[in-house]
Amino acid sequence: MEPQLDQSVVISFDNTGPGGMKINNKIKVTAFPPVGLLIEYVGGPPAGSKMMQYNTPQGIKTSVTIAGEVQSQAIAENQLRPMIMQNLERMFNEDQENLRKFQ
Repeated sequence: MEPQLDQSVVISFDNTGPGGMKINNKIKVTAFPPVGLLIEYVGGPPAGSKMMQYNTPQGIKTSVTIAGEVQSQAIAENQLRPMIMQNLERMFNEDQENLRKFQ
């Protein structure tokens, strides 16, 4: 993790892509509290992709909406969406586990 001068951090991580291939990624996450996050892929196959996460309070819960455009030079379009959805689900599950630790 590389903290930046603004409200962002650069994170490098690996994940498993189609066919079990290991994929190296690097993202820049910029916080816009309390609205949400901007996620920019700055390395790996989806470099240049951007997603905005919007947080909407709903009582004691928060609704999360993600919008953006994902691209890849190395991964076929029909494989890219499932891979990104898998990453988002993994991040959600990790967040849920971390939140349980604070309760």
